[in-house]
Amino acid sequence: MRLIRADGHQQQQWALVHVHTQTIARIFSEHISDFVLIIAIAQVLQKCTGEMHDDLDQKLTNIRNLYQQNSSKVHIPVPDYIIELLQALHELYYQPRNRLYKQVGEQINSLRGAVVELIGLKLIKPRYNQEDECANSRRFVDRHNTKITLQEVDIAALSHTRHQLEGYECKTKAVALMNDDRIDLEYLYKAALEENYQAHVGVISLDPTKMVLKRLRHLGADDCVQAYGVDMLRDLHYSPFDGTTIS
Repeated sequence: MRLIRADGHQQQQWALVHVHTQTIARIFSEHISDFVLIIAIAQVLQKCTGEMHDDLDQKLTNIRNLYQQNSSKVHIPVPDYIIELLQALHELYYQPRNRLYKQVGEQINSLRGAVVELIGLKLIKPRYNQEDECANSRRFVDRHNTKITLQEVDIAALSHTRHQLEGYECKTKAVALMNDDRIDLEYLYKAALEENYQAHVGVISLDPTKMVLKRLRHLGADDCVQAYGVDMLRDLHYSPFDGTTIS
C-alpha cells in the first residue's frame, strides 16, 4: 500500500496552494474551539458561491461585529487574526480571474472547495511524522501497484510503521457527495483490511453532521464511512485508531 500524487487537475492544485485558501484554513483550524467563528466562516463559504455573493460584505461585517467590543469605558480592538481572516475571505471572492478558469465564478467555487480540503489536512496532518504521508489529492495503490480508487482522495494519510491509513472526501455541502465518492471510500476501506492495515474513511463537510449522514444513507453507504460535519470537525484532532489527541 502506498500513495501517489494526483496532479491531473491544474485548477485544483492552484487552489490548494493559493494564499487565501491557505490563510482561511489555517485560521479556521487554529481556532477550531471557537464554534461561533467556525459556524460563521462555514456559512460564508456555503452561502456565498461563485454565482451569488452579493451579501458577502454584510456577512463579513457581521463577523467583525462579533469581535468588536466597545463600551463607555473600554475599547477592545478586533483581533489581528479576525482582520486577516476577513481580508482573505473578501479577496477570495474578488480577486482577478486566473487564466486556468474561463469564468470567475468557477474560480471562486474551486477556491471554496479547496478551503474545506485544507481545513481537514491541517487538522489531521499533525499526527503523522516525517516517515508517514499525509496530503491532499492523492491516490492509493495496492501491493501490485494497481490503483485502488477510481479518483484521487481529497485527504489521504498513510503510516507504514503503524500500518494505518485514513481517507476523506471533502465537500462544502453534503449534497455534492456523489456515488463515486462513496464507492471509492468503501473500496479503500476494504482494500486496506485485505493488506492488514487499520483503516478509517469518511466525509468532511461544512454542513451539520446530520445532513452528511442523511446524504450517506441516501447513497446507501456502508457503516465504515464516517461523517464529519462542521459540528464534529474538532474530532479530527483525535486519532480514530487509539483515541489519543494530537500534541
